[in-house]
Amino acid sequence: MALMSPATSDADVDAHTAAFAEAASVLAG
Repeated sequence: MALMSPATSDADVDAHTAAFAEAASVLAG
C-alpha cells in the first residue's frame, strides 16, 4: 500500500522505485 498525492506522476513513481531499488541493493550487499 502506498500513500500518494493526487499530484504524483508516473515519473515520480518511477524515480522512487529506482531510488528504493538502489537503496535495497546497497543494504543487501
